[in-house]
Amino acid sequence: MSCNGKAVSCHRTPKGHSTEPLSPIPRNTRYIFHMKFILRRQRVKRIIWFMKMSAQRPTLRTLWWKTPRPVRYAAGFCILTIPLIWSGWAVATAQWRTAVENQLEQENNAFVKQAEIALDIAIKARLKATTEAGRSLLSVYQEKVTRKDMSEASAQQTARTLVESCKIGKNGKLIALPASTLAKQYPQIKRQLMRLAEDEPASNSPALKQGYVPSFDMKDGTDGTTRQMALYAICFKEWEWTVAAFAPYDELIDMAEDDFLDKDVLAAADPTTPSRPLHYLLDATGSILTHPAWGKMPSDGKDAKGFSFLAAMVKKKNGQTEYALPAVGKSAISYKMAVHAEIPGPGWIAVSEADMGRFRQKRNASAGLAFGLTVLVLGCSLPTARALLNWRANRVRERQEAWDSAVASAAKTDATRFRAEKEQLKQELFTASKDRDRYKAKNHELTDTLDNMRKESDEITHLNSMVEKLQACDSEEEMCSILKRQAALLFPEDSGAFYEYHESQRTLELVLEWGEPSLTLPPFCKEFVREDCWGLRRGKAHVHEDPRSEESCRHLASGPYASICHPITAHGDELLGLLCLRINHPIHASGGLDASDILHTKQGRVTNVAEQFGMALSNLKLREALRTQSIRDQLTGLYNRRHMEESFMRELHRAQRQNQPLGLIMCDIDHFKKINDTYGHDKGDEVLRGAAAVLQKNIRQGDIACRYGGEEFLIIMPEASLEITAMRAEQIRQSIRQKTLLPQQAITLSLGVAMYPNDGQSTDELQAAADAALYEAKRTGRDRVVISSAGA
Repeated sequence: MSCNGKAVSCHRTPKGHSTEPLSPIPRNTRYIFHMKFILRRQRVKRIIWFMKMSAQRPTLRTLWWKTPRPVRYAAGFCILTIPLIWSGWAVATAQWRTAVENQLEQENNAFVKQAEIALDIAIKARLKATTEAGRSLLSVYQEKVTRKDMSEASAQQTARTLVESCKIGKNGKLIALPASTLAKQYPQIKRQLMRLAEDEPASNSPALKQGYVPSFDMKDGTDGTTRQMALYAICFKEWEWTVAAFAPYDELIDMAEDDFLDKDVLAAADPTTPSRPLHYLLDATGSILTHPAWGKMPSDGKDAKGFSFLAAMVKKKNGQTEYALPAVGKSAISYKMAVHAEIPGPGWIAVSEADMGRFRQKRNASAGLAFGLTVLVLGCSLPTARALLNWRANRVRERQEAWDSAVASAAKTDATRFRAEKEQLKQELFTASKDRDRYKAKNHELTDTLDNMRKESDEITHLNSMVEKLQACDSEEEMCSILKRQAALLFPEDSGAFYEYHESQRTLELVLEWGEPSLTLPPFCKEFVREDCWGLRRGKAHVHEDPRSEESCRHLASGPYASICHPITAHGDELLGLLCLRINHPIHASGGLDASDILHTKQGRVTNVAEQFGMALSNLKLREALRTQSIRDQLTGLYNRRHMEESFMRELHRAQRQNQPLGLIMCDIDHFKKINDTYGHDKGDEVLRGAAAVLQKNIRQGDIACRYGGEEFLIIMPEASLEITAMRAEQIRQSIRQKTLLPQQAITLSLGVAMYPNDGQSTDELQAAADAALYEAKRTGRDRVVISSAGA
């Protein structure tokens, strides 16, 4: 009960007892009694709960919580341990299986490569034999000419007719032609022979080149479609003819199949080595082409369980398949794993097969080990649970005895100890009231510090944003625009400027400035020399606390303001510019910082901005220099061949979309090898540079002049008609002839002109047409312009 808002204790006095107030119970003793009462009450609640649960229908949850704690611990240990054991078994099995799959895949890749090499050798041998037969026929007629039994023209005509009557398969041909006729009738074959000529630079006639081209694209004469061909060419030196045999790649595969299967692929598999996989081939229908042990494979393509594994391999083409085959001489089943891959070209399936017996033995052994560990865990859990129950009973008994002893000793504690604690608490409260003012002052100081930290965080955020944007810029104008915006955020009350340094004049020019214009402050200097700034002299930041001092920079007008000049450098020594900050307002102490500390902070911000801007500006200049080097030829300054191919494709697509013509000029310096041999390579380089300058001077602004290779140049002329292209080519030819590049010899050019769409629809066709026109100009006497026959 309460009286006047104050709590009053009411004690009932038993009859026969004194009415004097009872002595207060010590606080520690009261706490112990209270905790003991709470524990007993919780114990009673738990007993009542168990009684209610026992009256209900038993469930798994009630049985679990009725079970003693040690038994629950043992059961939980089993529940956690047994899945871990079987999980480890599963992981180990997966790792063994992965190792088998990786080894089998490596063997299959090697088998596929060996099969491709063997097939290519068989095709080359067939083409070579056909070509040698054609050359033998030409030799027979050459002997008749030698014996004067026939004229040379009649012998050549008869031999050519007999050679070309030979067919290779359905669409293959055997031809024997001189170089000029070969370039007109078969330009693709001529281009392949020119590539073979790179191995013999001393010879200039493509008819003298011989060799094997495994794959190239060529239009079929029957339907005009482009097919993949294989070519073998040899030279007949008596007439300077080229004898070439070519046929579609797929037909050659069918013709070379028997030699390929009998000689090379069977050697790839060795059935006598059990540790290595077994290799065999399947065709597109699932039939077995080669197999080291035919007796082990079922004739119907099904395994012991009726699974059509050969058909499954053909359907999947690439992947792996598992099947079971009867063991040879045994009633048991041998489990196999096969990795198969498709061979490009013939469409065959290369199969590498391995026995999975050792893998299954490991898996069964590890499964038995896991089962044994499971039984061991279950067998050890029951005695462990019983031991835990006994240990828990002893611990409960010891705790109960310790509890009773602590309650008995606490009841005998002297009450004066608690009075002393009360006085001590009062003294602490009095002392705390005195320290309150000191804590308030400290709180204000921490608040100012927090504000300064928040400002520094905002500064770091703006600085990081500026760095990210600067690194993404593609031009100096973008970088200056970003610098102006971010500097206005970092220095909102100040103004500043960025000066760009010109090395040739040793001057700095104003590029940008930020800050609100003021009538009382003078504008920034537009241009000044390097010696006018103390920061550039010292090579580091220079702070002007008093501009009227002797160390003030001459490019800053005098006035009641401080300023900071920081040079912007690249790699520590290359000067790029100057960053100048002008503090427009007087600096006052704030936040526990005096004026010098604030100025030092601003100097740090200027240093960070200058370093980051200088690094970004240096990276931009470096990227621009690297881009120029990647698309320009170092000797002539023209675009290189890589840029030519990209530009040619882009301009051709634009001409196709807009239905506009496109001109192409290919030119070559006449007798350039003789110039190098006579005057030396230095003079040859001067001739190349002079020719490049003439080309640049005589083309339109939108034309693209490139160095094609060596002494060859190529000019792409978008939206140029045949008349304009031919006129420009003739203008270039006359200009290079009139220009004196060597003291006693005139330099001439041979030029070939091709046009889109008359000479072709692709870049390769246009280049081939221009190259053919250039070749014709060389053949007919050089120093002239030849227009492609289709374009004319």
